Amino acid sequence: RTREMVQRVTGAATPAEQFPRFLRRLGRRLPVLNQVSRQQVQFIRQFRGATDEGERKEVLSALLLSISTIAAGFGATG
Repeated sequence: RTREMVQRVTGAATPAEQFPRFLRRLGRRLPVLNQVSRQQVQFIRQFRGATDEGERKEVLSALLLSISTIAAGFGATG
């Protein structure tokens, strides 16, 4: 429904149609962002399953780095 409403409001056939440069950049980054996203899911599982505080800190560091990487890849942090 969100996509439909955005298309209705903007009159664009596809999301962000008015921003072709952004779409091209995002298209080049998506394979890496998808890979980092999959790894992030693993970090979340490891973090939740960690029993040792040292392990939790190590995994948390990697998890936070993955969050920053994805935000930077999308070109926005927030």
